[in-house]
Amino acid sequence: MPILDRELPPELSAALQGARYVHDTAWNLGPEKLTPNSLRMHTFAGFLMIVFEHHDSTMVLFETGNNDGSAFALTRSIVETFYRGLWMFLCASEQQVMQIRSGGKPYPTFIKMTDAVDQQVGGFANLTLDDPIWKALNGFTHSGVEQLVRRYNKTGDIIPNYPPKEVIQLLRFGTLLLSVMAQFFCIQAGRPSDGNEILASWRSAFDEPLPEDRNVPMVTIH
Repeated sequence: MPILDRELPPELSAALQGARYVHDTAWNLGPEKLTPNSLRMHTFAGFLMIVFEHHDSTMVLFETGNNDGSAFALTRSIVETFYRGLWMFLCASEQQVMQIRSGGKPYPTFIKMTDAVDQQVGGFANLTLDDPIWKALNGFTHSGVEQLVRRYNKTGDIIPNYPPKEVIQLLRFGTLLLSVMAQFFCIQAGRPSDGNEILASWRSAFDEPLPEDRNVPMVTIH
C-alpha cells in the first residue's frame, strides 16, 4: 500500500502544535471543574468529552503523516457531536433529554438542528453550516468522492494526496469547534473567565482576531 514517507511541512507542524495547546488549555479548564449537578449539564459534558476524544484522535492521525483520510473522516463526528450537544442543551425538552439519555434520537434533521442552534446562540456565536458542507463531510466519512479523489496524485498514481492547506483548514476548524463548545460549557458552569481563556488560546494558536462585538468567531467552511 503506497504511503508518504515524509516530514510534516513546517506550517502543518505549527498548526498541530497550536491545536494541541488549545486542546490542553480547554481540558485543564474543562468539564470536571465545578460542574453544576444537573441532568442537562451532565449530558452536555458527555458530548463535550466525545469532542475532546475525537479532536485528540485527529491530531494523532495527522501527526503520522500517513493517516490524513482517517482524520478527515472523523471531522463529521466532531461536527455532529458539537451540534447534538448544543441542541440538547439549548433546544431539547426535558423529555427529549431523557430520550437521549436512554438511547433515543429525538434530534431533527441535521441542517434543521444547526439552524435551531444558530437561532439560540444569538450573540454568543454565529455558526454557519449549510447542506453542501454537510454532504461533503459525509463524503469524507463514508468513502465518497471527496475521499476517493485524494487517493491519487496529479499523474494518477495511487498515492495519498491531502494538501497541507486542506489539512490545516480542517484542523483549525475542528479545534475551533472544541474551543467554542468548551467555552460554552464554562459559561454555563458559571466560569466565563475560564471560557474566555479557552477561546483566547484558539485565537493565539491560529492568529485569528475575534470580531469586536462578540466573543466567538464565525464558524465557516469553504
